Amino acid sequence: MPRTRLALLASLFVPAAILCTLLPGCKSDSDSSTGPGGTITVTGKVIGVGLQPLANSPVVIKGLPATTTNASGSFTISGVTVPYDLTVAVSATKLGITYRGLTRTDPTVINFLSSGPTANSASISGTISGGAGYPEPATRTSSVVLSSAEANATTSPNSATGAYSMTANWDGAATITTTLHALQWDKTASGMPAAYNGYASKTGLTVTAGGTFASQNIALTAVSAQTISGTVTVPAALGLSSKSMTLQFTPKGAMPLGTETGASTAFTYVVPMITGTTLSVSALASGAAGTSGATDAGVAPGTTNIAITLLEPSTQSLPVNAATGVTTTTPFTWTTVPNAIYILLLNGPAGQPDYLVVTSSTTTTIPDLADLGLGLPAGQSYSWNIITFGPFASLDAASGQTGFILQNADFNQTTSASRSFTTAP
Repeated sequence: MPRTRLALLASLFVPAAILCTLLPGCKSDSDSSTGPGGTITVTGKVIGVGLQPLANSPVVIKGLPATTTNASGSFTISGVTVPYDLTVAVSATKLGITYRGLTRTDPTVINFLSSGPTANSASISGTISGGAGYPEPATRTSSVVLSSAEANATTSPNSATGAYSMTANWDGAATITTTLHALQWDKTASGMPAAYNGYASKTGLTVTAGGTFASQNIALTAVSAQTISGTVTVPAALGLSSKSMTLQFTPKGAMPLGTETGASTAFTYVVPMITGTTLSVSALASGAAGTSGATDAGVAPGTTNIAITLLEPSTQSLPVNAATGVTTTTPFTWTTVPNAIYILLLNGPAGQPDYLVVTSSTTTTIPDLADLGLGLPAGQSYSWNIITFGPFASLDAASGQTGFILQNADFNQTTSASRSFTTAP
């Protein structure tokens, strides 16, 4: 049974978070524009996990004519009765993504398995100097981050010379203003920072799409350090596998500082004192019951009471493992995860349709997408998992301007164990 879909979707949990709150200005869940007969007009957007708009994506609200997203990933469908189910069809990979029970007029829905293209890119390069100097021993490392409202990129300089090169990708205006940040630190045996040797930034760098911006050199100077500490709470059915820490820049940009493996639930980390930054600490646990990850974001240097709580993954109830005769009317049920939105992930054999069902309920069915060429095949073996994202108050809340892709906010994600079934002959 192929596990490609699960591996890609589960990888959305990145220790130390790509993850952010819904952007200011997003309409409330109750926002609606009622049309004749109590219907609404839905004007939404389809994006990839990189937040890029996805053009030419077929979109269907059941019972209404299908449409296709434009170059900006947008679509409009009129005459919609609330609540409604919305499906994005990905014909090239035989994937159907269905959001069940939406009410908002402006949903952003995600093709979880596509990052999407970007309209603009530029190359930036230079050399890092100062700090403890180069070449770096195995116990020392450094990193460079490009940060702006539109783009972020991260790279590691050459450990022998300090030379670096990166590509920034972004949508929108062809010319943007960015900031470069560079940091060097020594590592403990576990891989976490032990001390910081230098930091510097280069502000007001204007980059233009298609351009090459060389000689962006940065000289590191001394940086102060502080500590943070806390604990991780792990469900009894899982074992803690890793903890990690990331330095978060404003307005966008993240620099991973280290990941350590092991079951210790207590931690104390050395962190840099850099104006305009915060820290994110993440933890990941796994076991026969599945996996669970969580991030505590917005942590200030000196914080001593960080509490990261990993949630217990859902347990599937029906259909039983290895069930047969499954159809589009067969109920799929599972246990509750607090304040979560659920994704029923169904992986079929090579060449057969796969399905993602996004819902706030703990029960659903496989959508009938035969009209889209994604009908449930007869007599085929499938596997299924429940993936959760949170905290979200509702499916509408998880369908705001950035959908599930949150940045610099507390966040959790779980993945259940896998079950199998065979469709009806």
